[in-house]
Formats: sequence, C-alpha cells, structure tokens
Amino acid sequence: MDLFEEIDTQALPQVDALQFVPMHRDKRALVRIHAALIWLLITLGALTLAAFKGWLFNGLFWLIAGVAVVVGSVVTIVYESWAVRCEGYAVRAADVHYRSGIWFKSVMSMPIARLQHCAIQQGPIEKLFDLSTLVFFSAASDSGDIRLSGIHIEEAQRIQAFVLRQIGRDEPAT
Repeated sequence: MDLFEEIDTQALPQVDALQFVPMHRDKRALVRIHAALIWLLITLGALTLAAFKGWLFNGLFWLIAGVAVVVGSVVTIVYESWAVRCEGYAVRAADVHYRSGIWFKSVMSMPIARLQHCAIQQGPIEKLFDLSTLVFFSAASDSGDIRLSGIHIEEAQRIQAFVLRQIGRDEPAT
C-alpha cells in the first residue's frame, strides 16, 4: 500500500451504519438524582452565604433564590435527561464507539488493539440501579479514553470480558 495513495472517502465505512445501543433507561433517573444533589448543595451554599450576609429575612433574596433554584434545577434535569437519550455505544470485534451530544454531536472511536485495559466503576447511586461505568484505557491515558456511563452491570461485565479476551488478557485485574 502506498502511503501517499488517495483514498475514495465515499468507499469508507459509514459511522451512521453502526447500530448504537442506547444507555440503560435507569440512567435518566441516575442523572436526575445527581442534578438534584448538585442543586441541593448550591441551595445550601446560598443559604449559608445569606446567613453570613444577613439576608435570611430579606424577601427579595428568597424570591431571587427560589426562582433561580427552581428554574436552574428544572433546566438541568430536563437537559441531562435529554442528553442521555442522545448517548449510545457500539462494540464490534475490532473497535469501541461512543456517541453523545445534543447540539454538539460527538462520536469517539477506539480500536480494541490500542486498549491496554478496561475497568468497571460503580458509585453508591449507580449500585441502587445496578448501573456502572465501563472505562477503556489506552497506553497513553491514565484517566480513561472512553467512559460508558449508565450501562447495566451485567452488560458491562460481558463487554469487559470480551474486550479483555480480544487484547489477550483472560480476566479483569482486581
């Protein structure tokens, strides 16, 4: 193969031809809980600031803070729930793909041959829904190149076992 040979881009495989698997339906509940917890922390921070500044008995503070928290939390929860619907992943024999984005669409692809390892992560809220995050690491990364968040734990374990077989490792590292 000549390195300077021109390639007909129309003959290349189409990304749209990939059959992306949507994230587990419980991920929407997970992101809603995360958003609610973040807005709870923001509200507590605002109340702490108000207590130090002496604004707790100011009606204007409560009006502005109340509207900001309600609007902010509703917008965040709706946006994050909508973003989950735009996410998906595809695992093929030679590569892994992750699609995301509402307005700014992104498809990340990584050949399995470049993977050094993959790990399953599960936080306390994810455990409530039997969800997990499957993280793929290449040799040049320590934070994970592709993170598939919101996958059912059993599906994540099957994908991890498949990928480890493909890269020549039999079992997940503990």
